[in-house]
Amino acid sequence: MVLKVGIMGNGKGWELLLQQEGIPYERIVDFPLSRETFSVIVVGDQITPSSLEAVRRYLTGGGAILCSGRVYALLCNERSTETFVRYLCEEPHSHFQGVGLVNLQKVCHLPWNGSDLRTDAGAFSAFIGTYGEGAIIALPFDAAEFIVDRRTAMKSFYAHSKRLPFEKVSLVPKRGIRRLVRRSLEILHHRRGLPYVHKWFYPDDQRTIFVFRIDTDCATREETAELYKLSRTYNIPCTWFVDVKSQEHHLSVYREMEGQEIGIHCFDHHLANDAKSYNQDIRTAIEIFHSRNLKAMGYAAPYGFWSESLANVIETFGFDYSSEFSYDYDNVPSYPIVNNEFLQTLQIPVHPISIGSLRRQSFTEQEMVTYFHEHLHAAISAREPLIIYHHPKNNYLRVVESIFKYIQEHHIRSMRMIDFALWWKQRNGSQLHVEAENASLHINADTPCDNIALRITRGDGTEAFTSICSTIHLENLIWQPIPKPLPVPDDVVRVTKFNPWILVNHFEDFIFKLLRSR
Repeated sequence: MVLKVGIMGNGKGWELLLQQEGIPYERIVDFPLSRETFSVIVVGDQITPSSLEAVRRYLTGGGAILCSGRVYALLCNERSTETFVRYLCEEPHSHFQGVGLVNLQKVCHLPWNGSDLRTDAGAFSAFIGTYGEGAIIALPFDAAEFIVDRRTAMKSFYAHSKRLPFEKVSLVPKRGIRRLVRRSLEILHHRRGLPYVHKWFYPDDQRTIFVFRIDTDCATREETAELYKLSRTYNIPCTWFVDVKSQEHHLSVYREMEGQEIGIHCFDHHLANDAKSYNQDIRTAIEIFHSRNLKAMGYAAPYGFWSESLANVIETFGFDYSSEFSYDYDNVPSYPIVNNEFLQTLQIPVHPISIGSLRRQSFTEQEMVTYFHEHLHAAISAREPLIIYHHPKNNYLRVVESIFKYIQEHHIRSMRMIDFALWWKQRNGSQLHVEAENASLHINADTPCDNIALRITRGDGTEAFTSICSTIHLENLIWQPIPKPLPVPDDVVRVTKFNPWILVNHFEDFIFKLLRSR
């Protein structure tokens, strides 16, 4: 039995999701469909009548599919409920534990017999069940469409404080879409009596990694030196994104740093209007870097802003990666899709709330420490990457130190962004062919996989990690219960409510700019 996901549907969104998950996949071009060739099939909304009939036969014969409520209704000759959904949220006994709250803000198709994953209006939005001899999960949307959603919004982020920090980020949390897809694929494999096998998200079998990113943003030489000293004291390498214009007179400080990564933030810290402006700004920064014997392999745009035109410019300069939270945040890396093609510049998401964000909401130093410790705890529990960013001018070095201590106490591997990016590129480029036979897996890999691990789960709720080799005997692995994710806070929907401090802060910014212009 081949463990491989088949893709039916247009666009590259399913490929992006399956690359992130690290599971073998293939686009379906021939019929009929064999339950022995594809362990699961994902079906996009652009399905033709002939393809629909092929899916019916595949399911009847014992296959498994993941689709939208719209496709499920077509398969069953029923009607889905078309309704606007603000968000989805997991419940205590949901099959989708760990998904959290997922903003959608779009019309969705709810299965008529949904039984899981409630919407903001309280309706069930997902169906998990059978069709003939097969297994099916219907989500309220085509995941391939939502994973490439480009909308942005000013969003609040959860905190126990009365005030909630906020930032302009991707409206749809791509992490939530990925978690839904991952859990669905896992359930479907288990319902077919198959192990779920995918490449792990971090080098070797590390449960997570930590990256500390620093955007220099007009930092003084002294502020930079203090932060660098803290990095060295705790042996945590940092990634510095330099706004070159403000740092031009002391760029030697960055050249002389040891064990750090130096990237480009911009030349002049402002939002450019078009591709030409971005091109000129980045070119100027690169030329000055070269004149000072500095080379940048990574880029992060001012204010976390991302657009397709900016992405194309970044690509032309050959950066290995960039990091903008209006594209994605709090997620594993991915390759952006522009004009239905994958770019070569990787995107590394970051947590969009910084010390500066908390300071604007009058968080005390201790409240800041609590916020970051709770964020790190939740991310560790969910095994998501821990990527935090900071500005030297925001100071609060004791808060930064508390983060570094937390990472050390929990024995989490620290990496520079470039190290994580290059490892992810290696992971993404390693293609696997996996077959399950009795209690063994037979694996062919087209490239070496020395520091890439496999995670394998079973229907009994256990998991095991193993290196990639040609034959894996499942009974010889060390099986452990899959850790239960943290429940969402009881008042998590606060983040979806009107946040008056967004307007207050915007008004303060307007007054500040007005006074400066005089």
